[in-house]
Amino acid sequence: MSTTKRLCPQCGTQVQPGQNFCGNCGTPCREPASAVPSETDTSPAGSLLQPTEPRPALSQAPAAAGEKTVRVQPSEEQQPPQSAYPAPVKPYSHAEMVQEDAARPGLAEFPRAGASYPTTNEPAYPPASGPAYPPANGPYPPINGPIYPPAGNTTYPGAGITSHNGPVSYTQPPAYGQSLPPVGYPPYMAPGKPKRRINPLFIALGVVLVVLVALCGILAVTLSSAMAPISHSSSSNTASASQTPLPAPTGKAIINDNFGDNNNNWNLFQAAGYGASIQKHTLVMSEGNGKIFLEHVPGAQSVANFRLDMTYTQLQDNNQAYVGALFRRQSMPTSQGFRGYELKIAASSGQYAIRKVVDPPANHAPGEVNAAINLASGSLDNTVQPDKSIQTTLIVQGTSITLYVNGKLVTTCDDSSSTAPYDTGSVNLLLQGGDNGIPAKVAFSHFALYDTGSSGPSI
Repeated sequence: MSTTKRLCPQCGTQVQPGQNFCGNCGTPCREPASAVPSETDTSPAGSLLQPTEPRPALSQAPAAAGEKTVRVQPSEEQQPPQSAYPAPVKPYSHAEMVQEDAARPGLAEFPRAGASYPTTNEPAYPPASGPAYPPANGPYPPINGPIYPPAGNTTYPGAGITSHNGPVSYTQPPAYGQSLPPVGYPPYMAPGKPKRRINPLFIALGVVLVVLVALCGILAVTLSSAMAPISHSSSSNTASASQTPLPAPTGKAIINDNFGDNNNNWNLFQAAGYGASIQKHTLVMSEGNGKIFLEHVPGAQSVANFRLDMTYTQLQDNNQAYVGALFRRQSMPTSQGFRGYELKIAASSGQYAIRKVVDPPANHAPGEVNAAINLASGSLDNTVQPDKSIQTTLIVQGTSITLYVNGKLVTTCDDSSSTAPYDTGSVNLLLQGGDNGIPAKVAFSHFALYDTGSSGPSI
C-alpha cells in the first residue's frame, strides 16, 4: 500500500498528517476517519485522497513533414480511473471539527484562542541578563576615527559653512517660498486675432478731414475779427488790459440814468425789425435786420470832450452782433450815411474796435456811402458771456481816446490819420445786427455822460 497525500481544497498545498488546518492559508482540512485505502481502492465522494502515481501519458508519434496532425482520443483502457481525481470537498462546520478534535487526543485545534504556544529550547534574544547596550552610565566604546563635526569654529569640508558651539539660527534656502517651476506642458494660449491692416484710403480721408476742420476754424476766427470793410487804415495804438485804475468821473453830468422811467426823454424809436424800450429798469435795444441801430442820447447833441459810462448785458448770444457808441457824429444827409468815431465790442467773442468813419474814396463802388479807418482793435482778456453784465468806460479828450472795460485799461489810441479829426458832435448808443438771421438784443442798466471841457482837438 503506497503513501497518500492530502491537499488543501483552497490553495492546493499538501497538508501533513495529523494537521486539521492548512499551513499556508489556514483552511480547515479534515482527515478521514477510515483507514487509508490502497491504490486499488475507490475513494468515496468528498475524499481528499489523490494517487501518488502519475496518470498514464498519452503517447503520440511525431508527425512527419507535410503530414496533417490528428489528435487521437484515448480509448477506455487508457482513461485513468475516476478515483485518481479529487472529489469535491464538503465544508465542515466549526462545531463538528471541535467535536472531532476532542474525540481524538493529541490533535488539538491550532491556533485556538487561549491556547499556549509550545516552548522552545532556543535562548531568548537579546539575552535577559547581561549589561545593557549601550551602557547606561558609560563609558562608550572608543570610536575609530575623528569626531565629526570637529569641535570649535572650523569649516565643514567642502561646504563652506563654519561650525558653531551652541544653537545656530536656521537660514532658509534661497528658493524658500518661491513658486516651483511649472510641470508638464505650458498652458494653452489661444492664438490672437490677426491684426487688421488699415486701408490707406481711410488714412488719407482722415488727414483731409483734419485739414478741412483746421481751415474752417481759421476762417471762422478771421470772419469774426472783421468788424466791417475798411478802405483806409492808419497806425493804431493798442494795449492789453492793465492794472491802471479807472479814474473817478469829472466834469458836468449831461445824463445819469438807471432807467427807472423815461424822465430823460429817450427817443425809443420803434420800426419793423428794430426798436428801443424801457422796461424793468433797463433800456432794451433790438435789431433784426442786419443793420446798425442808433439811439440818440438826450442832451448830447454837440459834445467835444467827455467821459461815457455804460453797463449792459447781452440778451441774445449772437457772434455777429456788436454793442457800442457813435460819438462826435457829424450832421449828414441820410443818403450819405454818417461820419464820426465809433466804438464796437463784439457780443460774444469780446473783440473790440475804435474806428473813424469818413467819406468814401473817389473811386468807391456804387452804393458805398462811407469808409472806415481803424484806430485801435483787439480782444478783451475775457469773452463777453450772455446774461453777464459788462461795464465800459470811454474817455475822449482832443484826439486821444481811452477805453476801460470792467475797470481795467484796455487801450489808448490817437487820431493821427490823414483826414481831419472830428472835434465835436452828438453821442448815440449803437447796436449792430448780423446777417445770420439771429436778432441782436442788449439791455442797458446804467448810462452816464459827463462833459469834461469844450476845448477843441489838439492837432
